[in-house]
Amino acid sequence: HPPIVDINASVAAAIACRTRFADTRYAVLREYPWNFAGAWMRPALEPAEALGPLRHRFALPPDCVAVRAVDGLAEDQWAIEGAAINPADMPVFAMVLVTNATAPLVHYTRIVENPALWDALFLAVFQLRLGAAIAPFLAKDRALANDLSIKADVLIARAKRSDAKERARTTIPRDGSWLRARR
Repeated sequence: HPPIVDINASVAAAIACRTRFADTRYAVLREYPWNFAGAWMRPALEPAEALGPLRHRFALPPDCVAVRAVDGLAEDQWAIEGAAINPADMPVFAMVLVTNATAPLVHYTRIVENPALWDALFLAVFQLRLGAAIAPFLAKDRALANDLSIKADVLIARAKRSDAKERARTTIPRDGSWLRARR
């Protein structure tokens, strides 16, 4: 197919991209904790308690696609539910954090709609995932879709490796070279 000049055009390629754009963006954002899309927030406590063992409910913002961590809590000390908030007024369905913490600090992945703000590696993965999503419709080729998905998986693995190299160590090894040299 020729390049798409206008995403709002009435050609098959533009329509396919337009209909799968948002879902693909959400999926790629959820797939990996991209640095450019990370955010921290302290959500407000909901008045109604949860029914399970985790009692406190906190509505998450509408731009939240995935909660990555809750500061100071292990993964089994919090959970995410889809639930109604403000049940007394007009209920709204939202992602809700449930925990026994009283004021959790949440690290989450948010929706970044402006592609100019996207990380270069994210953009490459997004393009491959979008291509994989539309290949069965435009090219009538599932093998092409699988090939594009595999290429995207390779880029995700590269992102994980580069992030691991950039991240600071949480502990200093006892057998560091300067310690050996001193002995």
